[in-house]
Amino acid sequence: MQTHLGRLPCTRAQNAKYPPLLHTPMIVSKKAGLLSLLPDEILQMILEVLHREDCPMTPIMGVCKTLKILIINSPRLWRRILVSVDLMPPSLQTGSTMSCGGENLLRNCVERVRSAPIEATLVIGQITSDSPAASVRAERYKIVLQKSSQITFLCLIINPGTPISEVVESFQHIFTSGFEALESLMIASAVPLSGLIKAFSGLLDLINTTSTKLRSLYLENVSKEFVMEVRQREFWKALSRVTLKGEYQPLHAMVFDQCNKLDFLSFTGELHANREDAPFPVGATATQLQNNALSQPLHTMQDRPLSGDTSNEGRHDVQLPNLQWLRVGAITMHGLSQLVIPRVRFLVIQTALRDYVKDTPAPHSVIFPEVEVLHISSIHSHIACIVAPKLQTLCLQVQVLKKADANGILDRVFDGHPTMLTPKNLSLSSLAHDKYIISVLKKQSQLEIVTLIMQDLPKKALFEALKKPTVLPRLSSFTLELQSNADKGLEKRQRFITERMEEVKAAPARQRLNWLSTKWNGVDQIFVQCEVCGSVKP
Repeated sequence: MQTHLGRLPCTRAQNAKYPPLLHTPMIVSKKAGLLSLLPDEILQMILEVLHREDCPMTPIMGVCKTLKILIINSPRLWRRILVSVDLMPPSLQTGSTMSCGGENLLRNCVERVRSAPIEATLVIGQITSDSPAASVRAERYKIVLQKSSQITFLCLIINPGTPISEVVESFQHIFTSGFEALESLMIASAVPLSGLIKAFSGLLDLINTTSTKLRSLYLENVSKEFVMEVRQREFWKALSRVTLKGEYQPLHAMVFDQCNKLDFLSFTGELHANREDAPFPVGATATQLQNNALSQPLHTMQDRPLSGDTSNEGRHDVQLPNLQWLRVGAITMHGLSQLVIPRVRFLVIQTALRDYVKDTPAPHSVIFPEVEVLHISSIHSHIACIVAPKLQTLCLQVQVLKKADANGILDRVFDGHPTMLTPKNLSLSSLAHDKYIISVLKKQSQLEIVTLIMQDLPKKALFEALKKPTVLPRLSSFTLELQSNADKGLEKRQRFITERMEEVKAAPARQRLNWLSTKWNGVDQIFVQCEVCGSVKP
């Protein structure tokens, strides 16, 4: 479903958390005069806190003259500026960002920000018959870009219903001054869009020659070709945080080679990492890089050379020595084994792919010495190759439709080997038979927090196992999530689960529990709640 990319996807709290007073025009009362008795320094601190919490400043200016003067004369309170000349959805008109649909407000914001750092957002679209010409939009953008040397965060948003020609005409010639203060760049399209290189190549060149502080890059739905174009810039090597979100063709991890400062990488597509499928090192021509056919499936790439070169010269395992947070949409276990990421602590694999060309790594052979959190979804047991001695949290989703397949995967992943995955916090979603789930729990004596997400109604044997002191002796929290059709037998099934959970709660071996609950179709039923939270065991 297409949505407007009005609010930034990263940070700010929703305005719903604030009192209604901050969302509606404020009524000036005689008591507001009491604010004038407070020192300006105190009022300034209050305003800074409200601004940091993303509270809108405009209605506060109506409280009293003192606050209005303070806000007008506080450049930092005007640093978040959004520019749009197209239809502006309500999502753009909230929070502390000054949403400038008119030229006068925009010029006031630019004047009042003075020399303070600026967070600038330029929005284009949705284009309608009432939208102004691209030249009008470009001139409006230039008003804030005249202070480009003060911009620390630059966000470019392309809403749905915006032709690429309109994007090019609006952005192609407006970037003429340097971005010496730029720390974070975001380019986001609501839908996959090709042809953006022409619109933003000038911007990329300026950043490359004038910015030494850029560390964070967020790209959404901008096409693989655009990513490869950005990769050619020198600032790419200095990035510490890269997010590539949206629909992309597969990328090879060698794209991030030489990014030695990278500590956060999130890519929603498929990541390749086989050495012989790698692109040429940075320094090769753009034509060579594009001809490397990185987007081709692995099984087709074995049959022909890359850009006429059959040697592995210049190609090597991808080394990201400082990476600590890695999230990929899909990767094979062989590909994962080719990544040199010794410091990764947080690893998310949305889909562990089956590799039909390369040999699967042997069980317990791919070591991640620092991984503490592992989220992984798989349809096979190849993930048994992962070794994580410092693992604290494991979220495992077994995505198979046959119970026998799910049984086999659990049996091979949790095989009792000394180096098998042994977290303290386990979330397991599987169609496996209760017997295999019980077997997993018996092998995980260190578990403290367990969440089981089950497709079928568990049998009595699972609850009997939970009552035994030899099973999960350190358990402090247990949650059972179930999905069930709202048919005539639902009440009977719920009564069965409730009775079994009450038995677990009463078991002498479970006196350490501070949380015990079930979740039926998203609705919680709590049997034991942490005393620290204000409730005791009933």
